[in-house]
Amino acid sequence: LIFVALGLVMVYSASIALPDGPKYAKYSSSHFLVRHTISILMAFGVGMLAFKVPTKVWDRLAPAIFIVAFLLLIVVLIPGIGKGVNGARRWIPLGIMNFQPSELMKVGIVFALAKYFHTTDYKNIGKLQYLIVPALLIGIPLVIILKQPDLGTAIVLIAVSSIILYLAGLDIKIFGTIAFM
Repeated sequence: LIFVALGLVMVYSASIALPDGPKYAKYSSSHFLVRHTISILMAFGVGMLAFKVPTKVWDRLAPAIFIVAFLLLIVVLIPGIGKGVNGARRWIPLGIMNFQPSELMKVGIVFALAKYFHTTDYKNIGKLQYLIVPALLIGIPLVIILKQPDLGTAIVLIAVSSIILYLAGLDIKIFGTIAFM
């Protein structure tokens, strides 16, 4: 809650003077604050709903979430569908707001890796043949995200995936070798 409040203050601080310029003259000084507050309220609502869903349901939905996120990553790259800003094509316009499929992919990779490691015998995690599936689950979406280009999301996906691999029991020597490559 402290970080959310701090973010709210930062958004207001960074956007309060924007209406003074010609590009944002049609907006009020609190436009971006109100928009960010609405997004936060929506996020809390969705988070509360997600919390109510049993983990067995998330486990069953994991492949579908990953596939939908993957397909949306591809759809973003299609001219006329994906919205481009400053040379980056990362968003799908939804009228009142834009949707960034790479954000869904962050959740999709977590679910997909969790499902994979949940169904894999933990004693085999360090064996090469058991790392091919996680490498594909991480690598293919990563290439598409870098094609958008979105280096920030790519770094987050690598970091989160690395933490999941480590928590799944990947030997630190193998982890170090992968990180070095």
